[in-house]
Amino acid sequence: LCISLSVDEMASLCDVIEKAISREDILEAISTAEASKRNGTAKVDSKGSEKIKEVEKSTTWTSDEIQLLVKASNTYPAGTVDRWVIIAEYINEHRKDKSTPPKNEKQVIRQCKAVQSMNVKLPATTQNQLGASLPDEDTWTITEQKLLEQAIKTYPASDAERWDK
Repeated sequence: LCISLSVDEMASLCDVIEKAISREDILEAISTAEASKRNGTAKVDSKGSEKIKEVEKSTTWTSDEIQLLVKASNTYPAGTVDRWVIIAEYINEHRKDKSTPPKNEKQVIRQCKAVQSMNVKLPATTQNQLGASLPDEDTWTITEQKLLEQAIKTYPASDAERWDK
């Protein structure tokens, strides 16, 4: 119900609920709002849902297009004149599936924000675990370094099995 109502309708419903004295009054207000929504906007919803489906169909992004978006965003940094127009042209020119409608700058901006919001940082505990375990494995001791240098001197570079020995 909350999703289907407009802001004004939702505000008026909230006012009615706040002024309600009993639970029955609240339930009656909600059922009245649901009934009016069903009766008054059934036709609008069917037309609106068709338009929404068309818009969603035209704005779906393939993984190829998202990769092109990331590449173009890095190629054309912020401050570039007509950046979003250039990025949209780049995506439309280099994408594999040309059967879908071309992307415009508003779609590119919207998708770029969505991609940026998907970048998730690892929780601090995971970063600490990774940070704690990696240095132990990556550091060389002095004896390991000397053994490596000795092995490089012992086995010539021309030997095909140099790294196996």
